[in-house]
Amino acid sequence: MIIEKGGLSLVTGLLLSAGKSERLPKSKPLLKFGSFTFIEDALNTLTSSTIEMVVVVLGHQWKELKNSINTDKIKGFNKIRFIVNPSYKEGKFRSLQFGVNYLLANFPEMEGSVISMVDHPGIKAETINSLINAFKGDLVDVAVPVLKSKTRTKKGHPIVISNKIMQ
Repeated sequence: MIIEKGGLSLVTGLLLSAGKSERLPKSKPLLKFGSFTFIEDALNTLTSSTIEMVVVVLGHQWKELKNSINTDKIKGFNKIRFIVNPSYKEGKFRSLQFGVNYLLANFPEMEGSVISMVDHPGIKAETINSLINAFKGDLVDVAVPVLKSKTRTKKGHPIVISNKIMQ
């Protein structure tokens, strides 16, 4: 969360990591990305950004997943809260709803949240900070990273969504 005096602006992080990874022999959050697993990379990125609180939605094999995280690799592990979605089998949207409802109930002053998925490793903290700055500076309801090349424009992840949209 980002709190500024004289105009409260609170942005949280929400990491979706509840899926069953049915098409893979191993759970996606536990796949390796360099010296990190996907979930460690995502958590390290989110906690290295200007976000001060990250909520992780777990589901499938949540105990194994949570216990697999090497907390020494996460710079701001104390910024993380884990919640378990009992309806994770109903899909990603249900986990998003569960996480958003948790954020709205526990952070009523929140103005928005960075929504990230565990299966998108390699995102930089600077990208998240730029999205938050665009969200706050442009007073938009949604901030999305855009990759432009000579031939096309592609929108990506993570995104920042305002409290107004989440309600």
